[in-house]
Amino acid sequence: MKIKNSKFKFMGVVNITPNSFSDGGVVSTPSLVLEKVREHYSNGASSFDFGAESTAPSNKPITIDEELKRFEELLYPVVREIAKLRKPISIDTYKPEVFKKVAKYIYSKDPSAELIWNDVSGSVDDELVKVLEGFHEVNYVFSHNLAPKRSLTSRHMEYQSPRLDLEDFFKVNLKELKFHENIILDPCFGFSKNFEQNWELIKFMPDLASYIKRPWLLGVSRKSFFKALTDEFEPKNDLSYREQLHSLVLSYWASKLPQGSYFIRLHDVAVGQLATQGQQLLT
Repeated sequence: MKIKNSKFKFMGVVNITPNSFSDGGVVSTPSLVLEKVREHYSNGASSFDFGAESTAPSNKPITIDEELKRFEELLYPVVREIAKLRKPISIDTYKPEVFKKVAKYIYSKDPSAELIWNDVSGSVDDELVKVLEGFHEVNYVFSHNLAPKRSLTSRHMEYQSPRLDLEDFFKVNLKELKFHENIILDPCFGFSKNFEQNWELIKFMPDLASYIKRPWLLGVSRKSFFKALTDEFEPKNDLSYREQLHSLVLSYWASKLPQGSYFIRLHDVAVGQLATQGQQLLT
């Protein structure tokens, strides 16, 4: 029995990277990309998020050409098949040039495609403004990242604040982004935040969503601050305890977040479905 969850929309992650912290190199051919997308779709995903560069602090940034090559080799050959599912496609990149080129390719194959630009940079700069002015219809994800400029995005852990102040951060930057209608906010768990701040933010998220009534993208799937708690309990490379923590967080949000629009970004969409459906059965 499936229970419809009206609060959450699930975004399935498809990492086309060789070095992502949880599943790098797993989706290594176009056929595997399509297989992963179809798995997310069958589990109830409402959108698919494609990323070709890992922004984990342990990884070095890659060039625009290298990032585009991964999209060209792994995503482009199956874009037509993915488009047939009629779900939004999210392009996870902090480089405006990469977003533009990938978006133009997708539109060339499916002019009616609904696109999301998932930008973890936290930067409102001239490059961003120029791209959004040319892509009025795109849903843009603006993230909390304290790196002082876009080129330093992947070094986000070098830039932290002693206190979480996401409300002011978003309100100030939303004024700069007022020219673009379709804005989604991401508190960006794991970026520019220490272990304690990530857990504080999980608890504070319902209050933040009450203060700032916008669509939100929330992603804690397989984050390192889960791993820090479960390392002493789980065998190496076993995700089970981390996913149990993940389920608890999603159940908490399902019960505490105010009514609104929430995209939940997951590596395994089934985890989100089970957590929220169980919560509904028990309340």
